[in-house]
Amino acid sequence: ISLIGVPFSLYNGVLAFVVFRMLDIAKPGPIGWLDKNLDRGLGVMLDDILAGLFTCGIMHLVHAVWGSWL
Repeated sequence: ISLIGVPFSLYNGVLAFVVFRMLDIAKPGPIGWLDKNLDRGLGVMLDDILAGLFTCGIMHLVHAVWGSWL
């Protein structure tokens, strides 16, 4: 999910992994809400999916700003 529409390279893969892990650990905003308010494994899975979507947005923003350098 994190790299949908982003050109794959080692740099992008590592950056996406780091950003995803930061979001998954910190659980900002709706990511944390999903984890805390949905029962069983559903909250755990949906917070990972949302963290992946947020990471994808960040990766697209990074590419919009620094795309020619990556």
